[in-house]
Amino acid sequence: MKQLVARLRARRSQVSIGIVALAALASILGFILEPRRAAASYLTAYVAILGTVLGALLLLMIVELTARVWFTPLRMYAAAITSALPALALLFLPIAASAKVLFPWIAPDSLSPELRDAVAKKSAYLAPGVAGLRALLYWTVWLLVAGSLRAALVRRDRDRDSVSQRRVQILSVAGIVLVALTMTFASFDWLMSLSPGWSSSIYGLYFFAGAAAAAVALLSIIAGLALRRNSGTGMSADTLSALGNLQLTFLLLWIYFGYAQFLIIWIADIPREVAFYGIRARGSWGALGLFLFAGHFALPFLVLIVRALKRNATVMIALGAWILLLHYIDIYWLVMPEFTSGPALHWLDLAAIATVGGVSALVVATRHLQHESRPSPVRVVVHS
Repeated sequence: MKQLVARLRARRSQVSIGIVALAALASILGFILEPRRAAASYLTAYVAILGTVLGALLLLMIVELTARVWFTPLRMYAAAITSALPALALLFLPIAASAKVLFPWIAPDSLSPELRDAVAKKSAYLAPGVAGLRALLYWTVWLLVAGSLRAALVRRDRDRDSVSQRRVQILSVAGIVLVALTMTFASFDWLMSLSPGWSSSIYGLYFFAGAAAAAVALLSIIAGLALRRNSGTGMSADTLSALGNLQLTFLLLWIYFGYAQFLIIWIADIPREVAFYGIRARGSWGALGLFLFAGHFALPFLVLIVRALKRNATVMIALGAWILLLHYIDIYWLVMPEFTSGPALHWLDLAAIATVGGVSALVVATRHLQHESRPSPVRVVVHS
C-alpha cells in the first residue's frame, strides 16, 4: 500500500512539473511576443502570490506572540508556505529584467509634463539604482526572517525548553516590524509607482490586509482538507471557526483601508491623484471594482457571520478558494488599468499564474513532505 501511494505521489509530481514547465515556456514566449503585456501579467500573478506567502509569515509570527494554541495544528503548514520565498526570490528576476516596460518612472521622458514633474519630485526615491538596492534589502530581510524563524521553530519542537521559546518570541517581535516595513515599501515600489503621479499613505496597509486575508484563506483550505481526510493532524471544527474569525477581521481591515483611501483622495480632489480612481471607477474597471466589493467582502461577510458555516470544512474550502481568486483580481485591478483598456482574461495571465503559483506550490509541497518524513516531536508548547 505504501509503495502504491509513493508511486501515485511520484506520478502526480511528474504531471505537476510538466504543467509548470509548459506554463513557464508559455510565459517566456509571451515575453518575446508581447513583452509589456507579459510583464504586466507576470507582475500581477507574482505580487498576488508573494503577498499570500508574506501574509503567512506575518501570521505565523503574530500567533507565536499571542500564544494561540488553536493554531498549533496549522503551524507546520504556515512554516512550509514560507519556504516558497527562496523560489520567489529567483522568480523576481523577470520583473527586474522587465522594469523598463513596467515602471514609467524609469524612462520619464515619455511621460506627460505633469507626470514628469511628479517623478522629478520623487527622483531621489525612484532612482533605478536606489530602487534596486531596496529590492535587494527587501529580499534579504524576508529570507533571513523566514529562514531564522523556521529553524527556531524546529529547534523549539526538538528541545521544548524556555530558551528555544524565548528565541522564537524575539525573532517574531523583530520579524513583524521588519517584514511589515519592507512589505509596505515593496508595495509602494512594485504597485503604487505604476501610477507615478499618485500616492497614498495607507496603500501598504491596504495591500497587507488583502495579503493577510489570502494567507488565512489558503490555511482554511489546508485545514478543511485535513479535517475531511481525518488525517490525525489535530484539525477540528474549532480550528476552522477560529480561522473564520481571523478571516473576517482581515476582510474588514481590507474594506476599511480601501474606503479610507478612496475617501481621502475624493475629499482632497487633486487632479493627478483623482486620476487613479478616475480610471478604476468607470466603465468595465468600475464594474470590476463593484464585483471586488461584493465578492471579496460582502459575500464572505455573510458566510463568516454564521457560526455553523465557519465550522463546515466544505464551506471553508470553497470560501478559501474564492478569496484567493478575489485577492488575485484585487491585484489585477490595481495593476492592469495602466496596461490595458479593460479587464479581459488573457492567456498570458493564466501562464503567469501557473508559472509562479506552480513553482511555489511544488516547493511548499516538497518542504511539507520532507517535514512529514521526519519523526514528529510533540509540537504543543506551553506558553508562560
